[in-house]
Amino acid sequence: MDLQTAANLAEIVSVLIVVGGFLFAVIQLMHLRHQRRDAAAIELARSFQSPEFGHALRLLLSLPPGLSSDELEEYGPSYEDAAMLVSLTLESVGIMVHRRVVSLEMVWELMGGLVLGAWERLEGWVALPPAEVGHGTEAPPGRGRSGGRRVCPQTSSAATARG
Repeated sequence: MDLQTAANLAEIVSVLIVVGGFLFAVIQLMHLRHQRRDAAAIELARSFQSPEFGHALRLLLSLPPGLSSDELEEYGPSYEDAAMLVSLTLESVGIMVHRRVVSLEMVWELMGGLVLGAWERLEGWVALPPAEVGHGTEAPPGRGRSGGRRVCPQTSSAATARG
């Protein structure tokens, strides 16, 4: 084997090593992303399994669907606290779905029916006009407790009219 052939073989081997290193890096990044999603799913499941969230959800699901904010207020501060805890938790989940940390399918598998049940009971409370939001807490103009974002794809005429 002459020197030119050896140099050509060394160049081919070095290109294969670089390509192999690149493929290894891509595979490692895919594994890291998958691992991050698994960790987020575990944290998501843990947040739903906390005693506080379970108690709050149980209180909310004992309410009749379609309550207005005033009707929810009549049930007392513990129900309003439960509504706040559940809505903030679900808003955090929504942010994780929006940023693609967890998939919507995973959220649906973990607690899809509970989200819909909570929404049926909190829609009137979430769709408050800004003047009625949070006892001194100012929301941006035209936004209620949900910050103007729709929590559920279903809309009511009252929530749509308020924008």
